[in-house]
Amino acid sequence: MDPYYFLDLDIEYKSDEETTNTNDNIVELNDCLEMYPNGDWKVGSDDYYIIYNNVRFDYIKYDNQTKNVLFIRNDNNNIIEDLFHLNLTKIN
Repeated sequence: MDPYYFLDLDIEYKSDEETTNTNDNIVELNDCLEMYPNGDWKVGSDDYYIIYNNVRFDYIKYDNQTKNVLFIRNDNNNIIEDLFHLNLTKIN
């Protein structure tokens, strides 16, 4: 199971040339996933955007020690980072 399964993510290619529907251009998000032994992971590519909550991001990083998810996007050479913390809450 992909470690980001709980996030509703989509892919959008950055270049119109890459949107051609050929088997050579089909990319799965997990094709650009880097997982580390300590549970950290990073997903992203210079070739496509990762869409989350209708916002385009270049990379998503997860820090297993802090339980933080970092969404990174480049907006006209201005790096913007949105940081979220995962938290489990007992409900009963």
